[in-house]
Amino acid sequence: MQTDQLSAVESLNGESMTTVDSFSTVMQTLCEIRREITTKLLNKEKVPEKLVTSMENIKNAIEAKMNPKHSITLALDTGMEMQFNIRDELAGLEKDLKFLQYVQSGFKSADSFLDFLASSHPKGKKYFYHEVAQLEYMLMRRVTDGLDVFITDWDGTYKTYCCNYRTSVQPAYSAYWLSLFAKKCAPMSAVLTAGPLRDFGILDLIAVPAEKSGVIFGGSWGREWLIKGKRMVNKSYFCAASEIQLHDLATKLSDMIYAKPEYHRFLFTGSGFQKKVDRVTIGVQTVKNDVSEEEINAFLDSVNQVVQELDPNSEIFVQHKERLDIEIILKTTTQGTWSKAEGIKYLLDMLEMPASNRSIWICGDTVSDLPMVQYAIQENRAGTIVTFVTPPAEVMQFLMETARPDGYCIVGCPEVIHVAMARVLSKCGVHAT
Repeated sequence: MQTDQLSAVESLNGESMTTVDSFSTVMQTLCEIRREITTKLLNKEKVPEKLVTSMENIKNAIEAKMNPKHSITLALDTGMEMQFNIRDELAGLEKDLKFLQYVQSGFKSADSFLDFLASSHPKGKKYFYHEVAQLEYMLMRRVTDGLDVFITDWDGTYKTYCCNYRTSVQPAYSAYWLSLFAKKCAPMSAVLTAGPLRDFGILDLIAVPAEKSGVIFGGSWGREWLIKGKRMVNKSYFCAASEIQLHDLATKLSDMIYAKPEYHRFLFTGSGFQKKVDRVTIGVQTVKNDVSEEEINAFLDSVNQVVQELDPNSEIFVQHKERLDIEIILKTTTQGTWSKAEGIKYLLDMLEMPASNRSIWICGDTVSDLPMVQYAIQENRAGTIVTFVTPPAEVMQFLMETARPDGYCIVGCPEVIHVAMARVLSKCGVHAT
């Protein structure tokens, strides 16, 4: 952590954050602070007071800037103003500061910290503790018998959803517990996300010290993984010219966005602009519905024009529109599309860990996470346990029909997973709660 970064945070106030870039810089500094805190804790070292103070300064600056609805107004480089809902960013800071009080107490005020996390549950604390107990019981049985593989989705599962991807920084407390769980309970622990690894991706947002924690991180639906500091990429089923075509697409879409000031907001809406191994994803709406339909439709028309110019006969790309984003995906030489199941298989093949005789815990929150569950159950139903955070009806139906009745748990927020893991760690003799 650079000294000048901490110095900048020391003088931070609400007036310092007037632009999107300045706010993003603050959140990236926060990410590095959290990563250093996590590293200190894993090394059983004292957390320097200056790091705690820096987090308090960031929290105070955000509170000074926001309105009563947890929204802040920031300017783009064009001068256009955008509203950002920063409820999640603020909540994450509050959780970490409570966690650091717990750490500074010598891990003696666990009930107070856990009760604070319980307030995150959308249905209330009673549901939180009930779900924690259920998940803890299922997970403890699996860990006692032996848990070989733990794979979790990120946004909405292990990390709460955030309005803006670039400021969705992982709290230190959950990074610490994830790192401990990987070390003590699951020899192969991995995070698998749809976003890219870098530029701008999951590795830019985590408080886990990736190369030291034992947690493996995967991006682009598992087409790319960071394993022992090396990026491994699967480019199977692509045509020879696919990489060039995807690069051209990303360049032209980026040029189109920068050429029109009214489109600059889409660089910072939801997931933002992401170039992955096999596709370009652009966020068009936030979870709070901050973008009008007129703006979205005009932008999508321009996206279609770019795609049509590069691929007039629809031979190269296929478009997939969801409520929050649009994906322009490279067509493959096969009929199927790459899913997270292929991502898991690719990872386990590289690690020479056949899934057929491995016990696996899968965590997710959407239909896109179902292929992971299908793959694990197909390979070893008896050894698979599953946790989903507020899943849609399609996922619930699948679990009821396919998973073992005692092999899955449904929870209302990521914090339930965090606390259940921490309690299992405590039962395994690790000081977590």
